[in-house]
Amino acid sequence: MKHESGPRSEKTDDQIFEDIRTLTEKEGWHFHGNMFQADQTYQLTLSKEGEEDKVLYTKKPYPKAADITGRVREIP
Repeated sequence: MKHESGPRSEKTDDQIFEDIRTLTEKEGWHFHGNMFQADQTYQLTLSKEGEEDKVLYTKKPYPKAADITGRVREIP
């Protein structure tokens, strides 16, 4: 698994969450969780067969759940 490197995004958490929604709903990416980091941020990982993983960082966890296949769904 290769991670994107460089400075953390200038986008707001809500903008990043919208990007994740677009990637998962329209572009076939699968969500692989919220990992809490030592610097008090969340590492959000998305993957797609044949592509490098996308790693995004936010100050709060992604507000939706992912099933075992990595597909995102609304939390009831």
